[in-house]
Amino acid sequence: MAEYSKDPLRPVRDFLYQVRDGKRRVDLIEKRILLRQDAMETIGSDALDAEIAELQRQAEEASGAYDLALISVSDMISRLDDINQQMVLTFRYIDTISDWYAIAEKMGMTKAAVQKLHGRALPRLQRILEQAS
Repeated sequence: MAEYSKDPLRPVRDFLYQVRDGKRRVDLIEKRILLRQDAMETIGSDALDAEIAELQRQAEEASGAYDLALISVSDMISRLDDINQQMVLTFRYIDTISDWYAIAEKMGMTKAAVQKLHGRALPRLQRILEQAS
């Protein structure tokens, strides 16, 4: 609870980061599957076969959660009135572009202008989230 008082925008950041975190989880599980499949080709094992099946189940589950997060976050971002704010948040959180310069280049703006848009978009999105709750 104390963390939220330090950063009043933490809830909206956490909401947006669920896309990034979901994608990372899916990627990690898929890498683990590939490693197990490589080991399976070399040594073969019923235990590895069962582990791969479980990881595939986890990957499907994580992929479903990622898809839901992506839809939810995209929907909330689309509710912002300012199209430039929508673009900044989409590049940063949906497309997971962390480099401000790359976002600025895509938008034909300066890094400072993009960061200013981002700073204005977060509180607005937080209000939208609060109203939707």
